[in-house]
Amino acid sequence: MSSPERARTAAFARLATLDPIDHASTLAKHLDTSNTEFETLHQRVAKLEQALKTVLAQQNAGREKPAEKSLSSQKVKSTHHVPLANCTVPFEGDSAFDRQAYMASQIPELTSREAARSPIIMDELKALQSVIQEQKSVARSVSDKQNPVQLQMELVPSDFVLRLFRVLRETQSLLFLFHPVHDLAQLESLCQRIYFPVNPLSTGELTVFHGVLYFSMWETESTARSGLEAEEVRRYRDICWTNFQAGLEPHELVAIPTYENTLALTMAALDAQMKGKKMLQWNLISSAAKHCLALGYHRNYTFAHLPLSESETRRRLFWHVFMSDSGLSLTLGRAPIIQDYDVDVQPLTVSKDVKRAPWDAAFRSFIQFSIIQASIYRQLYSPSSCKTDMLERQRMVMNLAAQLTQWYADWQKIDCSNAYHGQIFKATFSAVDVTYYSVLTLLHRGATSSNAIVDISPDCFKAAKQGLEAHLVFYPQAVSLGPGAESMYAVWILLFTSFTPYIVTFLHCIGSSDPADLTLLRRVLDTIERIASSVDGCTRQYDLCKALYRIAEAFVESRAMELGRNAPQLERALNLSLQNPLIDDCDWSYFQSDLDGWNGEALNTRSFTLGSRLDSYLN
Repeated sequence: MSSPERARTAAFARLATLDPIDHASTLAKHLDTSNTEFETLHQRVAKLEQALKTVLAQQNAGREKPAEKSLSSQKVKSTHHVPLANCTVPFEGDSAFDRQAYMASQIPELTSREAARSPIIMDELKALQSVIQEQKSVARSVSDKQNPVQLQMELVPSDFVLRLFRVLRETQSLLFLFHPVHDLAQLESLCQRIYFPVNPLSTGELTVFHGVLYFSMWETESTARSGLEAEEVRRYRDICWTNFQAGLEPHELVAIPTYENTLALTMAALDAQMKGKKMLQWNLISSAAKHCLALGYHRNYTFAHLPLSESETRRRLFWHVFMSDSGLSLTLGRAPIIQDYDVDVQPLTVSKDVKRAPWDAAFRSFIQFSIIQASIYRQLYSPSSCKTDMLERQRMVMNLAAQLTQWYADWQKIDCSNAYHGQIFKATFSAVDVTYYSVLTLLHRGATSSNAIVDISPDCFKAAKQGLEAHLVFYPQAVSLGPGAESMYAVWILLFTSFTPYIVTFLHCIGSSDPADLTLLRRVLDTIERIASSVDGCTRQYDLCKALYRIAEAFVESRAMELGRNAPQLERALNLSLQNPLIDDCDWSYFQSDLDGWNGEALNTRSFTLGSRLDSYLN
């Protein structure tokens, strides 16, 4: 870090303890006035000092009369400017002509000492590099030809942001465990850019900043142990949410592939997922996935020359995008944007911190799980899979089932007993069993393209039953943890995991007319009804399951009535008395003479028509 950057960092760190006017003056003393850049910064600090004086005046007035508006009057504008470092040429794979040309220039014959001695060869190599570089310039100029959009946003007061950062540091925020934000240092660096903007700010930077603050305040509000005033958190959270949404509206974030734009889209996709908006999540994460490909985040050599911290930051973002993109493929029946065979970037590093390690291990595990899901779609459900013969499909199912079983065994080995926020960890991942059996059911269902019940394998029916039974076990646990856990469970199980076990159990119920299946469907439907009453996005899922149950119920009852009609009825049976009903006192010796000479041949010949003869008398 250069000395000017260290000076700005130290000044920002002292913001929490200094008076707003004093900290601006203190910061100014550390700047080199002889440098042109710092003279500009002096002018900006002076403007900031004036703005802070206005804030103090408003605060003093607020002590005498309650203020209904935000205490912050500082505003910041975004420009369409994209930092040069982020103007990355859209990534092209090894088969692209430009990439082939570059690799051809790097062969040993052209990089040897002998070649270096030839001025002609060196000149031609330089000419080739110039052509490639010219292509990059064209790509940059084309990508920047967008309608200029300026956003003017109201900033949250810096003293509140510093207090919030302190809380995030002390509580080991979920922001750095569950979200695609690497650490607090990344957020602090962005904060310096926002509050001390030496260079123009991009829409992506402003959007990411307010998105991160929004998620941070949502977390502190949920835990209720932050020490921050609830009303203050709520007020500033609303400001950040408004700014975050405003940043997502322009086309700039979708059109221009930068790290900040990709991160903003990913955070918006995560918010959509948590709210059960599956299609919105897919739209956002698809755009983020395309940015990752354009930026080359899926390839190792993109990170080869980056500092370690920057490499980890971008890799974490990429794997979040990859996991979401691949995980949705099986649920939505669509191919992922990022294909597994096109990825060679290193997996996420598991932290050496024993309390953070379970979160990293869970993240890596679900990346692998999403890969298996995408493989199931590609091999068994994609249009190309229709050409696969039955034997090959069964071989694929066996192979994928082995992978899925191994994944589940590895998942169960993750020890979360010492994890940060252990209770939240358990609540978040409590439904893994349900998810596992749901995907396993979908896997076995793909063993045949036939829709006939008789062609569905016993393994498929077994997995479906285990999935529904697991749901009945884990759903009450989610309810006991509170509305937040119940909502998360509902979104995960009903919306983002294919609830195929219910459908397969329905088919088994139709095929066997088993009352036990019907009872299981009814019990599960009761839980879904409760979920739908509190989570709007699950209403349609409930309606579908309810319709299936009613069909199964009607079918089973109809079969029972039909079997009842075909069974012998007591009122239609012919009762033959052993005694003559016309004789009051029957002497059994009366029949003895006839029975002694009876050989039964006549009865034997007529026994085959006895039933029809009896019915003829009744009818």
